Amino acid sequence: MEIGLRVAEVSVEVALPALAVSAEELVLALRHAGFHERRGQGVTILERGHRMALVPDAPLLEPETLSAILREAGVPFSELLDHLDATAPPDLAESGVRYIGYAAPSTGDE
Repeated sequence: MEIGLRVAEVSVEVALPALAVSAEELVLALRHAGFHERRGQGVTILERGHRMALVPDAPLLEPETLSAILREAGVPFSELLDHLDATAPPDLAESGVRYIGYAAPSTGDE
């Protein structure tokens, strides 16, 4: 007797918080995450293991573009935030202004 299993592919769309990220910031963050960088015409190609992500040269990435790049790279949103904080200039990392629609973290000095 043969038993067959069927595997269903499930796709779940997750709404990410609005995040203002330039292509340059994203490339720095993904390099910090261990990706290796190559340049193409109008795009940066990032590779880590069997993963590859294409980051278009843009002053500000659209949320849908950012989400697609993270999916290609296999990088969770929370991990991206850690790498962005690690590569941000000190004044931006401390301010929390990058997180659109969210209050900056409290320093407790108020």
